[in-house]
Amino acid sequence: MEPFCDPVIEGALLVIAPHMDDDVIGCGGLLSLHLHRSRTATVCYVTDGDRRRRDQTAAALDALGGVAFHELRLSASFRPDIESRQVFAALLRDLEPAEVLVPYRRDRHRDHWNTTLLVRDALAMAPWCAAIAEYETFTPLGEANTWIDISTVADRKWHALSQYQEQQRLYRIVDVARNLNAFRGLTTFRRRVRFAEAFRRMASATYVEEVTALELRSTARTRTLDAETPEGADSVPVSERVGHS
Repeated sequence: MEPFCDPVIEGALLVIAPHMDDDVIGCGGLLSLHLHRSRTATVCYVTDGDRRRRDQTAAALDALGGVAFHELRLSASFRPDIESRQVFAALLRDLEPAEVLVPYRRDRHRDHWNTTLLVRDALAMAPWCAAIAEYETFTPLGEANTWIDISTVADRKWHALSQYQEQQRLYRIVDVARNLNAFRGLTTFRRRVRFAEAFRRMASATYVEEVTALELRSTARTRTLDAETPEGADSVPVSERVGHS
């Protein structure tokens, strides 16, 4: 992908989504464009979803053009462990994606943060991935360096998101995505771009380094807060003080 351009990605795309809907919110337009160009795209859902959520996800991915998907089926509020790292690293080896799309590392939902740590650890075990691109959901990217014009497939994205009826009722995800993508379209300063998706693209080694640095800062901040917490009061790690699924 290049800044302010239509997506130019040769090879397979792999999107990592903590929940069933994050992928459509953050990069549903890019997925649809990629499939329209007869290229391969796969979504890996990290946390488990119930039967209704899976049916909605199947309908949403069909609306985008028929995206293949895998499920790790980890429990909500999971913590990365040896088994989950190995399973995820094996998926990377099997698919050999040209680009891996991951949630923004500064998203404060605990499942998103734990997904970030899982991806970081798996990449260290499978370091050949050419590029990482962070996508945004409810926390806008502060460091975007790539904007993709999704104007021609925006209606497909809204239709896909509308399949998640409970999330639409609680979080108005169609409105969230539509307004965020309209803002991103405006900030390309190109009149023909009505809607755009923003990404932060980097080498996988850079991603591993930046996530590790953020983890160290988060750990230090947690220790400081714990030291300042009166005895007997609840002490909750920073990564747990977050809560959208």
